[in-house]
Amino acid sequence: MPIVFIHGVAIRDDSQADLPRRYGKVPWAEVEARLRAHVAPAISADPAGVPILRMYWGDLGATLAWGDRFRVSPGQEARHPAKVDLRPLSGEELGQRLEHEVLGRTPDTSQWPGLIEAIWAVARHPDTSATLQSCATATEADDFLSDAIEGARASLRRSGQGADGREGPRWWESLGKQIKPAGDRVLARQRANIIAVLNRIRSPLENYVPIFMGDLLAYLRLRGDALHPGPIPARTLSVLAEARQLQLDRGGEPLVVLSHSMGGQIIYDVISHFLPRMPQYREVRIDFWCSCGSQVGLFEELKLFLESSPAYGAGRIELVPRPDERHLGYWWNVWDYADLMSFRAEGIIDGVDDMGLLLGRAIQQNHSAYLDSDDFYKMMAAKIKVHLPGLDLPQPGYQPRARQVGS
Repeated sequence: MPIVFIHGVAIRDDSQADLPRRYGKVPWAEVEARLRAHVAPAISADPAGVPILRMYWGDLGATLAWGDRFRVSPGQEARHPAKVDLRPLSGEELGQRLEHEVLGRTPDTSQWPGLIEAIWAVARHPDTSATLQSCATATEADDFLSDAIEGARASLRRSGQGADGREGPRWWESLGKQIKPAGDRVLARQRANIIAVLNRIRSPLENYVPIFMGDLLAYLRLRGDALHPGPIPARTLSVLAEARQLQLDRGGEPLVVLSHSMGGQIIYDVISHFLPRMPQYREVRIDFWCSCGSQVGLFEELKLFLESSPAYGAGRIELVPRPDERHLGYWWNVWDYADLMSFRAEGIIDGVDDMGLLLGRAIQQNHSAYLDSDDFYKMMAAKIKVHLPGLDLPQPGYQPRARQVGS
């Protein structure tokens, strides 16, 4: 009996071998060892000889063209930018730079609207460039701009008019020093500290959610159909065909598939669309499928599968028909109450056996807890034993006792 494992998102081999651990995933070697130790003995009298295949598709998933530049959590903006001489800058360059510096040291965002108007009033004022050029040093230019921005804020508050530097009182002629450099540094440190704390919270989510969405969208965009299978379905079909040949070589033992997370959606598309429509794979049948931590139910609610139909949904009596018996035997869908990325399929798709677990892992490990739990593999082995008839394995010697009737 061959066993096939198909992983979920954010798994990368070779040059990106750190990604599985980075995203809290369980490495393939550990999954394979547990399948060998717990599941193989439940499906064959020769567990050491059971072929265990991995359908790896990480190299076909999302790629980051700009090398993670989209991330906020590394926190570049939390550090005050290197000081530059503002005197040579054009009006637009000056406005952008001042926005970054002044807003960056102002944690109270309620002040930002007024600051933005004042900054650009100063930057675009016709006299600003000449005044900056007359400053002997960069520090003198900084002091002038601090005074000018605060003067513009006060003037604009009094006038209630536009902040383009052409309307309102002549604030330019009566500036007062109100922004102190020492206070600026304190505010900048406060904002940097707040951002550093938030980045520690944000970083785990940024490490997972974008690559999850990227791999998901890559699959949906490139999966193709039965006439033109995309690279991920094509590789899945190839691995299943290899498993089918091994199945025949071992005397027709059943074929078992374990999928995790997004792997469940890939398998569902394969058994509901590709296998029934591609004659060359007509003999491929998954006898026992365990989808753990999957989003199959959610995808069907959203009608994202190739065979999804608006004929099934809320207000209808019939469930989505289960995949063809010719290609799927028993389907066990496992989710964890603490895994926010796992969902039910029972009550949506007919013929699926749902089971909710509570493996009790830390919240950042919940989505991969199944693959790191010996108990999960032992449960899978037990389900295989009771739901796959005809396995030539020892059976418990249970005999029901006659019921004792009281006199």
